[in-house]
Amino acid sequence: MRDRHARSLRLLLALLAVFALGAAACGGDDDDTEAGASASESESASASASESESASASEMAEDEDDMAESDSASEMAEEEEPAEEEEPADDGMPANVFAAAAAGGSTQISQYASFAPSFDAAVNGDGPVTAFLPSDAAFATIDAGVIGVLTADFEALEGVLAYHAAEGALTAEDIIAAGEVMTVQGEPITVTVEGDMVVLNGGQATVSMADLMAENGIAHVIEGLLVPPSLVETVLGAGGEAAAPLAENVVAAAAEGGSTQISQYISFAPSFDAAVNGEGPITAFLPSDTAFGSIPPDVIGVLTADFAALEAVFAYHAVEGALTAEEVIAAGELTTVQGEAITVTVEGDMVVLNGGQATVSMADLMAENGIAHVIEGLLVPPSLVETVLGGG
Repeated sequence: MRDRHARSLRLLLALLAVFALGAAACGGDDDDTEAGASASESESASASASESESASASEMAEDEDDMAESDSASEMAEEEEPAEEEEPADDGMPANVFAAAAAGGSTQISQYASFAPSFDAAVNGDGPVTAFLPSDAAFATIDAGVIGVLTADFEALEGVLAYHAAEGALTAEDIIAAGEVMTVQGEPITVTVEGDMVVLNGGQATVSMADLMAENGIAHVIEGLLVPPSLVETVLGAGGEAAAPLAENVVAAAAEGGSTQISQYISFAPSFDAAVNGEGPITAFLPSDTAFGSIPPDVIGVLTADFAALEAVFAYHAVEGALTAEEVIAAGELTTVQGEAITVTVEGDMVVLNGGQATVSMADLMAENGIAHVIEGLLVPPSLVETVLGGG
């Protein structure tokens, strides 16, 4: 039994030893596991840190690449953007022939364009038009009488200005080749060459600056004023010389012909005053100062004492309408503002009124409101002959 117990004890001790060794082995494994785990964790952390750094580096690299790509893209976009279209260069051509001529020294005539619709429409329109425009120097030399006629007669002004424009854009070469240019006014301008000068209308003007281009045509600056043949007498006078400006009224016109005395009595004769100082048209037969001085004192006495007779006698010197000497002669008899008629006859080279009461000494004195004729004598209506002149 003791042997049995001994064997049992040895077996138990052997088992315990085995268990102890197993436990030790297990404890070592745990330590190793913990150490391994720590090492693994450390390695993982290091790996993570490496990966994080690697990722950060990659991201930074990617960001830098993105920025580089963005900059490159921006540069490419800037390079690829189409350049802004350049505005067409201004060729500096004036808008119209007036502006073109102004550059050549013609500015004064433009201020009158608005008074001449056909001329204004031509030079300021779409064109094409050719304009012959006086230089300022030429404009300054136009006679004051001509300016007076043109500013008093808008129809003549329009005719003259329209005579400075022609349809079509004509160069100097075209004009010279044509020899004659039809104007907007309706009459032609003749063109000749004398030496190195281009002469218009036989000398009315010469071209000083040619071929000034404008958007609506061509301007030529000229030295002189062009006047159409139909208006030469009206504007320049019968001899082609400058006409004097018109008198304001027939009394002023007659004063230029030597009749001034009668004007001091006009205010005493309202109907006559209204006729000769009104808008007209009126024709007045006014005694010269010589004729007035020869009126007998007793006749002056009657007229200054009898205002009704004075007014009637004065009114007998006016006829409605603007009548030239030629028209007066052709009529043979003229009804006056007073109501009675004046008879007209021709004896030799004299125009005789009322059978000899007076003769015409100066005819056709033009005024803005009519025509005056200076007479030698005093006209007395038939109904007042006895009152004013007496039985004789």
